[in-house]
Amino acid sequence: MMNRKYSPDKTGRDAAVLSLIEVGLGAILHGFKIPLSGNFLSLNQGFLIARSSLRSGSRLQGIKVSNIAALLKSLSPAGKKLTPMLAIASQGVLFSLGTGVFGLNLIGLSVGMVLLALWSFIQPVLIYYVFYGKALLDMGDYFLKKFAEIFHFSPVNLVWVLLAIIMVKCILAIGIAFCAVYISDGTEDRYEKKLLKLSKTQRNRPSSVLNPIYGAARDLINPLFIVTFLLMAVFFVFVHSPNAMTVWALIRPFAVGYLIFLFIRLIDFERLFSRIENSRWTYFGQSCRAAYRILKNEKQS
Repeated sequence: MMNRKYSPDKTGRDAAVLSLIEVGLGAILHGFKIPLSGNFLSLNQGFLIARSSLRSGSRLQGIKVSNIAALLKSLSPAGKKLTPMLAIASQGVLFSLGTGVFGLNLIGLSVGMVLLALWSFIQPVLIYYVFYGKALLDMGDYFLKKFAEIFHFSPVNLVWVLLAIIMVKCILAIGIAFCAVYISDGTEDRYEKKLLKLSKTQRNRPSSVLNPIYGAARDLINPLFIVTFLLMAVFFVFVHSPNAMTVWALIRPFAVGYLIFLFIRLIDFERLFSRIENSRWTYFGQSCRAAYRILKNEKQS
């Protein structure tokens, strides 16, 4: 049952902590060049929203906290916006699907954590499918067959490897659900304080405010996108695709991706917070405002 004493300020505080810890933990993972760092960030998010859900007594607390944290990510003057915002928001929805159906118990939290854990494998495919369309699937099938011929392995083996990786993450996710239920408040406080301290160190580093036009271009140009683009170019050359189709297929991801990233950077999220607060979603709007206030105070301290 929803804890009536769990005010918007408390929900906002939980969202602000999630947002700040994402910065600190992300800096650690990226600093040590740890692969698949997004998977660790998603598990951390799951733990924090699970604890917030248990404290508040709300089955949908994961949606509230995660969506507020995603909106707070939009206020970052530098760095990527769309992909982390989409990941944080979507994972919160999936987590709350588990708790919404099965309740705020070990089963509900475990199902929610497993659903949340799966999203980091799904999101890249969906985003690049939007960028490239059906050509992405054709390219993947082409290179999979070619690599199988060169290295003499069955594509089924890759499927088993991927399933093994997914299974490991799901097991970790269920373990985190157990931790969320049985961990003490003091242990959680120490965990949060350590990561918030790291986050503060990261925030104190000088950063420049990016012009939306330049920022959208920088969002687009990342190693995964470049590698995918080069593989797509090679694919169209080897399958002897018509020149017009090749040019369109290679221009499309830049055009679609750039417009999406630019749109996200042009949104005035501070004004959006005010509109939400004055709408019928009063609790959510007040929580957004509280989270924004905490984040602003942290940056000034």
